[in-house]
This record gives sequence, structure tokens and C-alpha cells, in this order.
Amino acid sequence: MSSPPLVVAMAELAQLLGVSKNRAMAVAQKAGFPSPVAKLSVGRVWSYDAVVEFCESTGRKVYPLTPLETEGDVASE
Repeated sequence: MSSPPLVVAMAELAQLLGVSKNRAMAVAQKAGFPSPVAKLSVGRVWSYDAVVEFCESTGRKVYPLTPLETEGDVASE
């Protein structure tokens, strides 16, 4: 069974870009930025691979994703 494609929401996008959420929103509005693959209750989500490809094509550094600390994290239960 193949894994579903990795997607990122605004918090992860900001982390990948190494910027604030406000700055990430501005970058996401730029011409050439990948379109969201879906709009969910958390907001827009983008393909991780498409965001990395955009960063590489525009000379932006890609920062590693680290797990966000959340209260009651399902993965740790």
C-alpha cells in the first residue's frame, strides 16, 4: 500500500520557509507558488513536494519540518 502524499498547512509552510505565518501567507500569494491541493477545516493545504520544488526553483532555503507540540497529540497516545 502506498502512502498518501504529504501535505502542509500554514504552520508547516511557515516552518519549511523559516518565516512567520504572516510572511508565509504572503509567499503563498506570490505568482508561481503552487496552488493548494485542498481547503480543509485548518485552511489551505499544499503538496509538500510542490512547495519544496518551488523553494528550490526560486533559491529559497527549505528548513526541515519538526513535529509541532500539541496538547493531547494523537500520535503519542
